[in-house]
Amino acid sequence: MGGSGRWWFMESESAVRNPLVWSALLVASALTAACSTAPVPNSLGEVSISIVQERSDVSNGQLVLKVTNTGPASVTVAKATLESFAFAEPLEWQGESSSTVLAGRALDLRVDIPAVECDAESAAASVTLESSEGSITLEPQDPYELIDRLHSEGCLEKNIAVVAAFTADRLVSPSVVADPADLVISIQPSGNVGVVVVESIRDTTLLSPSVDGIGVDELALNQTVSADGPHEIHVEIVPNRCDAHALAEDKVGTRMPLTVTAPDGTSGRLTLAASDELREQMYSFYSLYCGFTIAG
Repeated sequence: MGGSGRWWFMESESAVRNPLVWSALLVASALTAACSTAPVPNSLGEVSISIVQERSDVSNGQLVLKVTNTGPASVTVAKATLESFAFAEPLEWQGESSSTVLAGRALDLRVDIPAVECDAESAAASVTLESSEGSITLEPQDPYELIDRLHSEGCLEKNIAVVAAFTADRLVSPSVVADPADLVISIQPSGNVGVVVVESIRDTTLLSPSVDGIGVDELALNQTVSADGPHEIHVEIVPNRCDAHALAEDKVGTRMPLTVTAPDGTSGRLTLAASDELREQMYSFYSLYCGFTIAG
């Protein structure tokens, strides 16, 4: 989705629509299951681990270690640690007290995402569960390839930062309610040699870039950024759709995804998170444009 959460949902949906991709996913899933990702009988019972990320986790900078208990008895977890060469340090969950996973149920353990390790040659991961009954190390299932995505996006962000820092700075509301707002992306060049190409900006669950006031899924920008600038990029923005429920339940709709090419030639997604002030500007514009009543 930063994701964004939304983006891995979209990517998985597009895979389902493509029979060749779907077949490949089924084969890969079967091969993975043949390894050590299936529930393993051990001192903690029969458990498996999967790595997931809900939309709220995207905005909070977290991953979920989903512990599934397929055994006949409850399992107690006191500590969980995910280790991968993709990250600069382990991802650890340790509650104030042990948590119980009932038979046939699952438990979500949230861990903060650390900095990535860009020199890593492998993103292979393992998760160690600990309790008073013992410990077990398992290979987690990663159905959405989140570790690979977080690693590639984190390293892309580092490469881009060598040339410039990008910030979703502010939203300038129109003088006419039905007109687009102006999203201002601030650019702070570092002064280092190199260029970053901002190729396009995509829509979110709430907002879309627009052409002549009409929202589009993706808008080409084709802006080359160097030590000389530019220092701002302006993008016309309109609501993706007028949906009061989507606004009320928003988790990632203010995170604007850019497609960029770094100085080393790698391309990918750079997601610009909104500050609290910008988020309020976006929500206010969305509400006024759609004719929703603003509380307070």
